[in-house]
Amino acid sequence: MKKSFFLLASLFTCLFATCQASETPAQPYTVIVLLEASAGQEEALKQALTYIAEESRKESSCIEYHVHQDATSPAKFALYEKWESQALHQEQFKKSYILEFVTKAETLLAGPYQGLFGEEIALVQ
Repeated sequence: MKKSFFLLASLFTCLFATCQASETPAQPYTVIVLLEASAGQEEALKQALTYIAEESRKESSCIEYHVHQDATSPAKFALYEKWESQALHQEQFKKSYILEFVTKAETLLAGPYQGLFGEEIALVQ
């Protein structure tokens, strides 16, 4: 029950962060998420995140979506996402593939994920 609360709290934090931050139409919106798989769920989480990435990349508002797995700790994953805007990123939470993941998250995740939501401040070329 406690785990469910933390997972739901993390999801709501993500949703509220996207709702409350200021919107600048021309600025892409970046999302970085750190997740850890429950013991024995590494492969299942990897498959679920890969599926989300594939589906997200089909969205016209998705600029980039990358899934990374830690080379020394395979239970740890990172997502790097870039969306056309914060509002369009928020729309992703209504998609069936995200809602499906939320129903599985309690089993797949060792705890709440950490997220960073913002705008790129420096670009090195």
